[in-house]
Amino acid sequence: MNKFISGTTGPLTWNLSNGTLTISGEGEMPDYDDSVPWSSYKSSITTVVIGDGVTSIGRDAFYDCIGLTSVTISESVTSIGDWAFYDCSGLTSVTIPNSVTSIGNGAFGSCSALTAIDVSENNTAYASENGVLFNKAKSKLIKYPEGKQDASYNIPNSVTSIGNGAFEDCSGLTSVTIGNSVTSIGNAAFSCCRGLTSVTNLNPVPQRINSGVFDYVDLSNVTLYVPAESVEDYKAAEIWKEFKEIKTI
Repeated sequence: MNKFISGTTGPLTWNLSNGTLTISGEGEMPDYDDSVPWSSYKSSITTVVIGDGVTSIGRDAFYDCIGLTSVTISESVTSIGDWAFYDCSGLTSVTIPNSVTSIGNGAFGSCSALTAIDVSENNTAYASENGVLFNKAKSKLIKYPEGKQDASYNIPNSVTSIGNGAFEDCSGLTSVTIGNSVTSIGNAAFSCCRGLTSVTNLNPVPQRINSGVFDYVDLSNVTLYVPAESVEDYKAAEIWKEFKEIKTI
Protein backbone atom coordinates (compact mmCIF):
# COMPACT_ATOMS: atom_id res chain seq x y z
CA MET A 1 0.00 0.00 0.00
CA ASN A 2 1.16 3.53 -0.71
CA LYS A 3 2.23 5.22 2.49
CA PHE A 4 0.20 8.40 1.88
CA ILE A 5 -2.81 8.91 -0.36
CA SER A 6 -5.08 11.96 -0.24
CA GLY A 7 -7.97 13.70 -1.93
CA THR A 8 -11.09 15.79 -1.42
CA THR A 9 -14.72 14.93 -0.80
CA GLY A 10 -17.21 17.78 -0.77
CA PRO A 11 -15.74 20.57 1.41
CA LEU A 12 -13.50 18.07 3.22
CA THR A 13 -10.13 16.47 2.65
CA TRP A 14 -9.12 12.89 3.30
CA ASN A 15 -5.84 11.11 3.60
CA LEU A 16 -4.86 7.52 4.09
CA SER A 17 -1.58 6.73 5.77
CA ASN A 18 -0.50 3.34 7.07
CA GLY A 19 -4.08 2.12 7.40
CA THR A 20 -5.47 5.26 9.04
CA LEU A 21 -8.07 7.20 7.05
CA THR A 22 -8.45 10.76 8.36
CA ILE A 23 -11.29 13.05 7.29
CA SER A 24 -10.66 16.71 8.04
CA GLY A 25 -11.96 20.17 7.29
CA GLU A 26 -15.16 22.08 8.00
CA GLY A 27 -18.65 21.00 6.98
CA GLU A 28 -20.70 17.98 5.93
CA MET A 29 -19.36 14.81 4.40
CA PRO A 30 -21.36 14.03 1.23
CA ASP A 31 -23.73 11.09 0.95
CA TYR A 32 -22.40 8.44 -1.39
CA ASP A 33 -24.61 6.58 -3.84
CA ASP A 34 -21.96 4.67 -5.71
CA SER A 35 -18.27 4.63 -4.89
CA VAL A 36 -16.50 6.66 -2.24
CA PRO A 37 -13.21 8.42 -3.06
CA TRP A 38 -11.29 5.81 -1.06
CA SER A 39 -13.02 2.82 -2.69
CA SER A 40 -9.79 1.41 -4.11
CA TYR A 41 -8.23 1.33 -0.65
CA LYS A 42 -11.10 -0.03 1.46
CA SER A 43 -9.31 -3.26 2.27
CA SER A 44 -6.33 -1.29 3.60
CA ILE A 45 -8.31 0.85 6.08
CA THR A 46 -7.96 -0.25 9.70
CA THR A 47 -8.66 3.04 11.49
CA VAL A 48 -10.98 5.94 10.70
CA VAL A 49 -10.59 9.36 12.32
CA ILE A 50 -13.32 11.95 11.79
CA GLY A 51 -11.67 15.25 12.64
CA ASP A 52 -12.94 18.34 14.43
CA GLY A 53 -15.04 20.50 12.14
CA VAL A 54 -16.60 17.59 10.23
CA THR A 55 -20.34 17.74 10.95
CA SER A 56 -21.63 14.53 9.38
CA ILE A 57 -20.68 11.05 8.24
CA GLY A 58 -22.21 10.45 4.84
CA ARG A 59 -24.42 7.61 3.68
CA ASP A 60 -22.39 4.50 2.75
CA ALA A 61 -19.17 6.33 3.71
CA PHE A 62 -17.36 3.26 5.07
CA TYR A 63 -19.60 0.53 3.69
CA ASP A 64 -17.72 -2.77 3.39
CA CYS A 65 -14.49 -1.57 5.01
CA ILE A 66 -13.98 -5.08 6.31
CA GLY A 67 -10.58 -4.40 7.87
CA LEU A 68 -11.81 -1.47 9.95
CA THR A 69 -11.25 -2.06 13.67
CA SER A 70 -11.25 1.42 15.23
CA VAL A 71 -13.30 4.60 14.72
CA THR A 72 -12.84 8.01 16.34
CA ILE A 73 -15.75 10.42 15.87
CA SER A 74 -15.20 14.03 16.85
CA GLU A 75 -17.62 16.10 18.92
CA SER A 76 -18.47 18.19 15.85
CA VAL A 77 -20.36 15.33 14.18
CA THR A 78 -24.14 15.62 14.50
CA SER A 79 -25.32 12.89 12.12
CA ILE A 80 -24.29 9.44 10.93
CA GLY A 81 -25.84 8.49 7.61
CA ASP A 82 -27.66 5.36 6.47
CA TRP A 83 -25.38 2.32 6.09
CA ALA A 84 -22.35 4.44 7.06
CA PHE A 85 -20.49 1.50 8.66
CA TYR A 86 -22.51 -1.33 7.13
CA ASP A 87 -20.60 -4.58 6.69
CA CYS A 88 -17.55 -3.37 8.61
CA SER A 89 -17.03 -6.90 9.83
CA GLY A 90 -13.82 -6.16 11.75
CA LEU A 91 -15.28 -3.28 13.81
CA THR A 92 -15.46 -4.33 17.48
CA SER A 93 -16.73 -1.20 19.25
CA VAL A 94 -17.76 2.38 18.60
CA THR A 95 -18.50 5.38 20.81
CA ILE A 96 -21.17 7.90 19.82
CA PRO A 97 -20.20 11.38 21.05
CA ASN A 98 -22.49 13.89 22.75
CA SER A 99 -23.04 15.85 19.55
CA VAL A 100 -24.71 13.11 17.46
CA THR A 101 -28.48 13.57 17.22
CA SER A 102 -29.21 11.42 14.15
CA ILE A 103 -28.15 7.87 13.30
CA GLY A 104 -29.39 6.49 9.99
CA ASN A 105 -30.87 3.13 9.08
CA GLY A 106 -28.38 0.27 9.04
CA ALA A 107 -25.53 2.52 10.14
CA PHE A 108 -23.97 -0.38 12.08
CA GLY A 109 -25.64 -3.27 10.27
CA SER A 110 -23.77 -6.47 9.38
CA CYS A 111 -20.90 -5.59 11.71
CA SER A 112 -20.38 -9.16 12.85
CA ALA A 113 -17.54 -8.39 15.30
CA LEU A 114 -19.25 -5.39 16.91
CA THR A 115 -19.74 -6.12 20.61
CA ALA A 116 -20.68 -2.66 21.89
CA ILE A 117 -22.17 0.61 20.74
CA ASP A 118 -21.40 3.06 23.52
CA VAL A 119 -22.91 6.52 23.83
CA SER A 120 -21.41 9.46 25.68
CA GLU A 121 -23.39 10.11 28.84
CA ASN A 122 -24.41 13.68 27.95
CA ASN A 123 -25.82 12.82 24.53
CA THR A 124 -29.38 14.19 24.40
CA ALA A 125 -30.71 11.88 21.66
CA TYR A 126 -29.23 8.44 22.36
CA ALA A 127 -28.22 6.16 25.23
CA SER A 128 -26.56 2.80 25.61
CA GLU A 129 -26.89 0.04 28.15
CA ASN A 130 -24.48 -2.90 28.15
CA GLY A 131 -23.42 -1.88 24.65
CA VAL A 132 -26.97 -1.83 23.24
CA LEU A 133 -28.11 1.34 21.45
CA PHE A 134 -31.38 3.05 22.49
CA ASN A 135 -32.98 6.43 22.11
CA LYS A 136 -32.37 8.69 25.09
CA ALA A 137 -35.56 7.68 26.92
CA LYS A 138 -34.77 4.01 26.28
CA SER A 139 -38.26 3.63 24.88
CA LYS A 140 -36.88 2.40 21.55
CA LEU A 141 -34.25 -0.30 21.13
CA ILE A 142 -32.33 0.71 18.01
CA LYS A 143 -29.48 -1.76 17.66
CA TYR A 144 -28.24 -4.83 19.49
CA PRO A 145 -24.63 -5.41 18.40
CA GLU A 146 -24.24 -8.57 16.36
CA GLY A 147 -20.98 -9.54 18.02
CA LYS A 148 -22.31 -9.62 21.58
CA GLN A 149 -21.63 -13.04 23.05
CA ASP A 150 -24.67 -13.30 25.33
CA ALA A 151 -26.93 -16.22 24.46
CA SER A 152 -30.01 -14.57 25.99
CA TYR A 153 -31.29 -11.04 26.29
CA ASN A 154 -34.13 -9.42 28.23
CA ILE A 155 -35.38 -6.27 26.58
CA PRO A 156 -35.66 -3.55 29.28
CA ASN A 157 -39.13 -2.74 30.62
CA SER A 158 -38.82 0.86 29.41
CA VAL A 159 -38.87 -0.22 25.76
CA THR A 160 -42.12 0.25 23.84
CA SER A 161 -40.74 -0.26 20.34
CA ILE A 162 -38.06 -2.40 18.70
CA GLY A 163 -36.51 -0.74 15.67
CA ASN A 164 -36.14 -2.05 12.14
CA GLY A 165 -33.34 -4.61 12.03
CA ALA A 166 -32.60 -4.14 15.74
CA PHE A 167 -31.40 -7.75 16.23
CA GLU A 168 -30.74 -8.59 12.59
CA ASP A 169 -27.96 -11.16 12.09
CA CYS A 170 -27.55 -11.78 15.84
CA SER A 171 -27.03 -15.48 15.23
CA GLY A 172 -25.55 -16.07 18.70
CA LEU A 173 -28.80 -15.26 20.47
CA THR A 174 -30.73 -18.37 21.48
CA SER A 175 -33.44 -16.71 23.58
CA VAL A 176 -34.93 -13.26 23.90
CA THR A 177 -37.57 -11.82 26.21
CA ILE A 178 -39.86 -9.08 24.89
CA GLY A 179 -41.24 -6.90 27.69
CA ASN A 180 -44.95 -6.35 28.25
CA SER A 181 -44.59 -2.67 27.29
CA VAL A 182 -43.42 -3.47 23.73
CA THR A 183 -46.23 -2.62 21.33
CA SER A 184 -44.26 -2.15 18.09
CA ILE A 185 -41.72 -4.46 16.46
CA GLY A 186 -40.02 -3.15 13.33
CA ASN A 187 -39.41 -4.90 10.05
CA ALA A 188 -36.54 -7.41 10.04
CA ALA A 189 -36.14 -6.87 13.80
CA PHE A 190 -35.04 -10.50 14.33
CA SER A 191 -34.13 -11.35 10.75
CA CYS A 192 -31.38 -13.98 10.39
CA CYS A 193 -31.36 -14.75 14.13
CA ARG A 194 -30.90 -18.38 13.19
CA GLY A 195 -29.82 -19.47 16.67
CA LEU A 196 -33.13 -18.63 18.31
CA THR A 197 -34.80 -21.52 20.10
CA SER A 198 -37.14 -19.56 22.39
CA VAL A 199 -38.90 -16.22 22.45
CA THR A 200 -40.76 -14.99 25.52
CA ASN A 201 -43.34 -12.30 24.83
CA LEU A 202 -44.75 -10.77 28.00
CA ASN A 203 -47.30 -8.58 26.27
CA PRO A 204 -50.77 -10.09 26.78
CA VAL A 205 -51.83 -8.63 23.42
CA PRO A 206 -50.03 -10.06 20.38
CA GLN A 207 -48.27 -7.29 18.50
CA ARG A 208 -49.25 -6.91 14.86
CA ILE A 209 -46.12 -7.78 12.91
CA ASN A 210 -45.25 -8.65 9.33
CA SER A 211 -43.45 -11.72 8.07
CA GLY A 212 -40.16 -9.87 7.74
CA VAL A 213 -39.76 -9.56 11.51
CA PHE A 214 -38.47 -13.15 11.72
CA ASP A 215 -37.18 -13.42 8.16
CA TYR A 216 -34.78 -16.38 7.71
CA VAL A 217 -35.67 -17.77 11.13
CA ASP A 218 -37.20 -21.25 11.08
CA LEU A 219 -40.06 -20.64 13.49
CA SER A 220 -40.94 -24.32 13.41
CA ASN A 221 -37.87 -24.79 15.63
CA VAL A 222 -38.64 -21.94 18.05
CA THR A 223 -40.87 -22.10 21.13
CA LEU A 224 -42.93 -19.04 22.04
CA TYR A 225 -43.76 -18.36 25.69
CA VAL A 226 -46.63 -15.99 26.47
CA PRO A 227 -48.94 -15.11 29.39
CA ALA A 228 -51.35 -17.93 30.21
CA GLU A 229 -54.43 -15.88 29.37
CA SER A 230 -53.03 -15.02 25.93
CA VAL A 231 -52.11 -18.42 24.50
CA GLU A 232 -55.17 -18.69 22.28
CA ASP A 233 -54.77 -15.11 21.05
CA TYR A 234 -51.19 -15.82 19.99
CA LYS A 235 -52.23 -19.07 18.32
CA ALA A 236 -54.65 -17.04 16.21
CA ALA A 237 -52.31 -14.13 15.47
CA GLU A 238 -50.49 -13.83 12.15
CA ILE A 239 -46.80 -14.82 12.29
CA TRP A 240 -46.96 -15.65 16.02
CA LYS A 241 -49.05 -18.71 15.20
CA GLU A 242 -46.17 -20.08 13.10
CA PHE A 243 -43.97 -20.84 16.12
CA LYS A 244 -43.32 -24.52 16.86
CA GLU A 245 -45.13 -24.40 20.19
CA ILE A 246 -46.86 -21.68 22.15
CA LYS A 247 -46.58 -22.27 25.87
CA THR A 248 -47.43 -20.41 29.03
CA ILE A 249 -44.70 -18.53 30.83
